Amino acid sequence: MSFILSWGLAKGFCDELRLSLIYTHLGYNLTQELFPYYPYYTNGSLTAMPGNGTVNNLNLQSFNISPSYFWSLNFYSNFANGLSNETLYKAIPLIISSLNEICSDPLSFVDLGSNEWEVTGNYSSTGYPMMANDPHLTLYDPSLWLPLQLVSPRLNVTGYELVGEPGVLIGHTENTAWGLTTPLGASSNAYLEIVNMENHSYLFNGEWLPLKEYNFTLLNKKYTIYYTNNGPLVSYNNTLKMGISLYWVNQYYPFLTLISEFLLDNSTNFSQLLNAARYWVEPTQNLAMVSKNETGFITAGLYPLIRITLPNNESVEVVGGRTILNGSIPNYEPVGYIPFNYLPQSINPERGFAFAPNQPTAFIDYPYPFVGGYWVSDGRALTIYRYLNSHRNMTISDMESLQSNVTDSWASILDPVMVSCLKNENFSNNLKEGVLLLSAWNYTFYQNEVAPTIYTYTLLNIINNVVNPVLNEHGLTQYKNLLTGTVGFYGTDTLITSDLAYFATHNPNSSLFNGSFCKVVNLSYNEAMSYLSSKLGNISNWKWGNVHVLELINPAGISSLNYGPIPIWGDGFTPSAAYFNFNGTISIPLIVSEGPSLRIVDSPATNQFYSIFPGGPSENPASPWFETQLNSWLNFNYYPFSPVVEVNATWYLIPRGG
Repeated sequence: MSFILSWGLAKGFCDELRLSLIYTHLGYNLTQELFPYYPYYTNGSLTAMPGNGTVNNLNLQSFNISPSYFWSLNFYSNFANGLSNETLYKAIPLIISSLNEICSDPLSFVDLGSNEWEVTGNYSSTGYPMMANDPHLTLYDPSLWLPLQLVSPRLNVTGYELVGEPGVLIGHTENTAWGLTTPLGASSNAYLEIVNMENHSYLFNGEWLPLKEYNFTLLNKKYTIYYTNNGPLVSYNNTLKMGISLYWVNQYYPFLTLISEFLLDNSTNFSQLLNAARYWVEPTQNLAMVSKNETGFITAGLYPLIRITLPNNESVEVVGGRTILNGSIPNYEPVGYIPFNYLPQSINPERGFAFAPNQPTAFIDYPYPFVGGYWVSDGRALTIYRYLNSHRNMTISDMESLQSNVTDSWASILDPVMVSCLKNENFSNNLKEGVLLLSAWNYTFYQNEVAPTIYTYTLLNIINNVVNPVLNEHGLTQYKNLLTGTVGFYGTDTLITSDLAYFATHNPNSSLFNGSFCKVVNLSYNEAMSYLSSKLGNISNWKWGNVHVLELINPAGISSLNYGPIPIWGDGFTPSAAYFNFNGTISIPLIVSEGPSLRIVDSPATNQFYSIFPGGPSENPASPWFETQLNSWLNFNYYPFSPVVEVNATWYLIPRGG
């Protein structure tokens, strides 16, 4: 994948910076409450690799380490990062500048969501395996994707390529198919360095070493990038004698993933698909695979391992950290990568299905713990699991139905609690009508429904009424715009909504709610209803499609070539996702710019391949083929995508002028 897209999907560096900032202000207990190591609803059924985390007979207990002990530890402390709390606090200016340099919105144009699942032959109606995939990216106009078929005497592959990328990245041959989602484990790390920029040196293992330099010219302006042994300095402060460097596996193996893509495009069986995963480097991806008789996924890529010594003096190799790491000593340098055979995986799963929509890839007994696991909330995973677990004899139509699912599992938990808080209030007619709509709602987000609007604006106000006091009390308000993304208080699929669902049902008197969740709900509901009334008038105008709209963005920034706004289904937690940006400001409309950038459903054994994407085979806005599939995509329709074209042609090389 291209360098910039690869960085957009990389996890670790920016997350460690954000959590460092949060932890230095909130302390361990509150940070852990809001950003637990695993989302509150995760268990061995919901992780991508089912079970306790054992992979090929290896687990954490194989190293005589108790999972319950391990995950009870404070991984923000010195043993895990080599830094004192005082040093972390001192580094806040560097953390802020680093977040602004390469973790701010201009580079965050790739959303970290996607869905994929597979069913075995025993779980399908035909007796043969199937898979589905829909990667969630920024919805550009024209699309980032180009549909194509490549045919030669030895090759027949159909699917999608990213613009400027060779070959098919997601697609199928006549006998195999594959897709991709992001696993959200740290493949990059942030290191705090001791530097002296006066003589361009840095301290490592007690010795001052010269910084390496890379000089380049861009737009007639000269630039210099300085490198430590960990990677480039993203920011530095000579007064503090500190810098923050970026370690990223892609800087060491920038082109190896192209070999993996070539092998996928030439695959004819499942073992060849699995072999292709060996060459996948970065960004780490859940590689969904299906052949005529086998199916499953493996988390492909290189995860750098750090050997840490626990408080009980046991040592273990972990993925990433919860904060920036000490780069001035060798203790926290990568010692290798997760061995290929022990990457999270589920091959021909016994339960009949596997799924990996960005939830935790492996549970607490996994032998290489994801300390740097920056998972999303599990909202989509919970809905997908419930569907797959209750649908044996899956058909192609069932696979498509799940891709079109607009049920929000967090709404199914939060809405009944909201209603129970509101139903006995003495409301006026308008407010009573809103409660009745929430009471009768089935938690779907269709354009013509009013309940999703009332629920969402109530939820956004709840988030503000819970988060803003925390930000104000602990001095984080000034960093509000930086605290977005997977690890942060805002964003499209952060942990905050799942936190609210958990505490509302398990501890409604939590201090987060100032002692009463119902009081927060009542206040937030009144604020939402008042705001919607002032903006939209009568409650009949509050349909979800009136406030939740899609805009396809022209990647060149030519606003006249944007498409929309148009009403759209879903939200950030529905399988058919439609993410809108929320940074704490309540507004209408909620602009959707990220979602399923393509959808595929494949069954090689039955020669059934279907696909749709919000674009067309032409990148020319004047072409009639520019947006030909957009309406079908919006209405969850599919096109046959079978590799039926066979080309018999002879190519001649003719000299110029010949």
